[in-house]
Amino acid sequence: MEQQEIMFSGITTADHATVSKEDREIFRNKKSVYQEWVFAPAWSDCPIEVEEEVKKLWDDYYLEQDEYHIHIVGGDENGDEYPLISEWCRRNGVPEKEEVAIRYWW
Repeated sequence: MEQQEIMFSGITTADHATVSKEDREIFRNKKSVYQEWVFAPAWSDCPIEVEEEVKKLWDDYYLEQDEYHIHIVGGDENGDEYPLISEWCRRNGVPEKEEVAIRYWW
């Protein structure tokens, strides 16, 4: 069976009438399919020192079990508050300034 080429309209979900023109330009550049870095420190090969820093992050942001936090490897314009997390992510292939979703449960 020959596969037919699928054609799309060219109109995106960023083109909704309720979205301002400025936001449409921003949203048009946002990819709907992307690769996400995820760091799941619990019950893994994560060093205990890094897990301790994750616990501190959870306390700092009043996060509950099974919540997640977005971490920027190497920090943002304010610096890197959690250098052990960043270093562990780097050693596991996450590039500098990439976002990592930290999913933590205990």
